[in-house]
Amino acid sequence: MAEQNNPEYGSMIKGFQKSIQRTAAEVKTSVLIVESENETGQSLKNLLKNLGYNVLGVISTGETSLKSVVESAPDITLIDLKLKGIMGGISTATYIFHAFNRPVIFIVKGLDTETTRETIERAKVADAFGCIVLPCSEMQIYGTVELALSAFIASSSTQAGETIGLTKRDLQRLIHIDEGFVLLDMKGRILFMNPFAEYLSEYSYKESLLHQIHEIFSMSDGVSGHKMEDDLWNGVREGFVTALSKQMTLFSKNGNRRIVMMKVVPLRNRRDQLISLVIHMRQVFSKGLTY
Repeated sequence: MAEQNNPEYGSMIKGFQKSIQRTAAEVKTSVLIVESENETGQSLKNLLKNLGYNVLGVISTGETSLKSVVESAPDITLIDLKLKGIMGGISTATYIFHAFNRPVIFIVKGLDTETTRETIERAKVADAFGCIVLPCSEMQIYGTVELALSAFIASSSTQAGETIGLTKRDLQRLIHIDEGFVLLDMKGRILFMNPFAEYLSEYSYKESLLHQIHEIFSMSDGVSGHKMEDDLWNGVREGFVTALSKQMTLFSKNGNRRIVMMKVVPLRNRRDQLISLVIHMRQVFSKGLTY
């Protein structure tokens, strides 16, 4: 284009790039990248750094990204739409946004095939705040990220200015609170558990990842002594039971017996589709007293 050969146009673009670098640096926006292809991930990392963003890291799989999201609480996460691994890009984005209230943007490599368009349609379940179609310029990335952040802030705030959903501080609390927090997929597999859940079960997060809940948390009814029945879990998953709260006896990996008050809460997306189960566990030290 003629404008691009004009020295004044080139000077204006450079000035704009410096301006957006300052803007990103001033607000210290943090970005996490979840990308299977190392070359693509590193390229995006460099582009975002050039724009002044704080890039927290590049994670190669969805199943390892959830822990990073809780520990680092990124302002926004960029996720490969066709992420390789057990957890694909759509599932990863769904859990990051709906379980941890962190906005996501999809990374898309081209939009010229029918398959990709169908994938985008399926990706709507994640409620992503946009997509970056590669290859693209720094300004396109900047515009997508900033508009996504603006839309997320608007959607997660009430008219009174209160925040809806988990905040960054809430995510930090998950690491330190004396309450077990476990995120399951709809197959009953563990996607994330915090340090106190590790303490209760005596299994590490790494040992527990993608294992069935009953393989890590062996529990029986605290009153009757009956094992947690599969049909009760199924009732929660199928929507017959909206939530479950019971006192349970938990048997740890090393055979230690602990009394816990367990609460199971179904997690739904904005289309009211059931996408996950969240388990909260408080240890009971004496009658009526939890910690």
